[in-house]
Amino acid sequence: MQLDFLMLWLGKRLRSGALRYRFTVALISVAVVVSALVFFALYDSLTSARAAEQQVRQSGLDAELSNFLYATKENALLENPGAFSAAERPLSVVTLKSSFYTYLLNRGNARSLTAEKINWEPPRACVLEFAGESEGVSPEPPPTLQACFAAVAGDTSGRYIYFSLRYPSPAIARHRPGKSLASADRVVLTLENGRDRTTVLSLVFEPPTLAASRYPSQLGRFAGIHEVSAFLASTPERATRWVNAQAFERSSEEDSRGNIVTMVGRIDPALFESQGSDEWPSTSLGQMKIGLTVISGTAIGRAAEVIKVAPGAMGTALVSLEKTYLSTVTSGARLDIARDTAAYPEKIWSSADLQLPAAPRRTSWSQKLFDYWARVSNLSGADSSSPESNKEHLSGGPFGTFSARLRAEPIMLPEVVTRAFGWLTTALVLLLVLLVVGFTAGIRLFILGRHAASLQARGTGEFERIRSPYGNRRDEISRLGRILFLYFNRLSQKNIALSRRMRHEAAAHARDVRLMEAQLELREATLDAIGHEIRSPLQTLINKVGPESDLYAPISRMLNGVEKLYLAASVEDGIGDQEVICSTEDLAAFLSSYVANTSDQISRMRYSGPTQDVMVLLDPIMFERVLSHLVDNALRYIDPDGELIISLSDLEDGVVVEVFNHGERIPEALLARLFRIGSSDRSTARNRGLGLHASRAYLLKMRATIMAENRSDGVAMVIVFPRFEPEPQRLEQSAIGP
Repeated sequence: MQLDFLMLWLGKRLRSGALRYRFTVALISVAVVVSALVFFALYDSLTSARAAEQQVRQSGLDAELSNFLYATKENALLENPGAFSAAERPLSVVTLKSSFYTYLLNRGNARSLTAEKINWEPPRACVLEFAGESEGVSPEPPPTLQACFAAVAGDTSGRYIYFSLRYPSPAIARHRPGKSLASADRVVLTLENGRDRTTVLSLVFEPPTLAASRYPSQLGRFAGIHEVSAFLASTPERATRWVNAQAFERSSEEDSRGNIVTMVGRIDPALFESQGSDEWPSTSLGQMKIGLTVISGTAIGRAAEVIKVAPGAMGTALVSLEKTYLSTVTSGARLDIARDTAAYPEKIWSSADLQLPAAPRRTSWSQKLFDYWARVSNLSGADSSSPESNKEHLSGGPFGTFSARLRAEPIMLPEVVTRAFGWLTTALVLLLVLLVVGFTAGIRLFILGRHAASLQARGTGEFERIRSPYGNRRDEISRLGRILFLYFNRLSQKNIALSRRMRHEAAAHARDVRLMEAQLELREATLDAIGHEIRSPLQTLINKVGPESDLYAPISRMLNGVEKLYLAASVEDGIGDQEVICSTEDLAAFLSSYVANTSDQISRMRYSGPTQDVMVLLDPIMFERVLSHLVDNALRYIDPDGELIISLSDLEDGVVVEVFNHGERIPEALLARLFRIGSSDRSTARNRGLGLHASRAYLLKMRATIMAENRSDGVAMVIVFPRFEPEPQRLEQSAIGP
């Protein structure tokens, strides 16, 4: 029973709390659900992207490995991976599967052979390319030499070094028996076998002996086919029997230098090393450095070294494992080629030995941060197994069957995915921060609601008299709204009372002002009467005593003082009685129209400034009177050939009007009191010194100021109007109804 009662009481408390604080509970619940959905969406999208990336990269690796193996098989690169790996290497003897040497001209084809019918290409994996030097400023590219030197392990025909050379040349000048080698085109080979042993061979072109013996009448048909003889530098008088070679030349459409010469031959290694070793190719043969020099042009009378390759110079391979790997394995995955042995797999080539740069990736701080977060969060698949592709390959080279494995680095999602992951994580963090802020705001709202409830309890009677738009809802926002609604009505009542009191005070102040004005009028009337009573006796006395009397001067002085006092009071009263009615006017249009209408009377006056859209508050009638005073004053002092300029400027500090005349400057002592009564020009009885004073009084009523300034060539009267700012529309506050 007690447990049931406890559960019932607890359920009521929870329902009551949920009703009272349903806004806070709803806000927190929605925020938690949205955060969970965002996290799940983030996790699901990244795991899906990782799986898709795994499949794409696995398919890409299989395709790249197949393309690589096809390219290497087509070019026989895997016959000797160690020699054919680098894209650049020195010219040396490499090991091939089979010989490429053949007699281009033999007894079987001599009946119909011509140079154009010879179709022969060296193994591309063996060929290195060397560039010569351009002649002068020729636009043609420098000549290139393609060379290959190779040996065959287990060669049944004997132990030979096979070579092929191809280079551009003019028509070949053949060597004639008994003639100097310098009179013929030739190729000079330099074979450095060890530190102190160097063999130099000169390969020269001679007529084919087979053609001369069997077809002496058809030698023209064999013009492009040559027998090649070799002469040692030590015995240039006779050819050596250790070298057999033939060559053919064919016209080239791609090179304007003439023909392309191709030489194929073999060298007996007994020429430079002993035959006692059973190893073939021997270690010393693989370490031999080869250089060559192509001397061409003797047929046209100017022999020159067209191409020169020093021993050990680096040449560019036509094809290599490095180039093939870079062109076929675009993903940059690691490629390992190994031969399976009884003990363990023996590596024969690896792309890791190339020391290639890593695949480019954005290096901005945000990308580095997102990549780091993807690895740390363990959602990017960084700990998964690396995708790889394995294939068996049968090679005809010395290695037989070997396995090729292409293995990628652990999957790192693309940049766009990691960036999206980073930004979504940031959004999730901000959402969690928003959840914490909302929870904190809910707590503060709860506390504020409790305080409002206590205020409500103390003002129950007032609540009964005011119908709140929040009704009887019991959540925290409604409770707070009712309290704020109550206090808003209280403030409204206070504002109404304050407005009434201010109106009463304003009415009382107006009455006081009218009373003071009446008192001032009475005072002025009294002063006028007193002034009249004083002036009349003084005038009578001065008329009686005459100028010869000693009293004439003091009495005149007294009368003059009274006149000035009376005049000053009259001027102030006259100016003060002028009513100024300001309105929004276009000052630019007003000034330009004023000058245009007055130009017939004053020819030397002109206007400078905009002609419209400069708005100020002024009284047009009074301002025209001010301009007339200023223009009359300027014309009295203007030079005979000077100008009177009225200008207008719209500045940040206000709208400036200047009335400038070319003429003499005003003394500095007079500038400070120029606008007082009687301070300006009184050279004639008509000028009483009131115009500038009146102008200043009128402008002050228009909230403008005036001052005089001396310029280098004249005087300017400067009027400054405040900038016109339209009054904001008055919004009537709507009363809050019940």
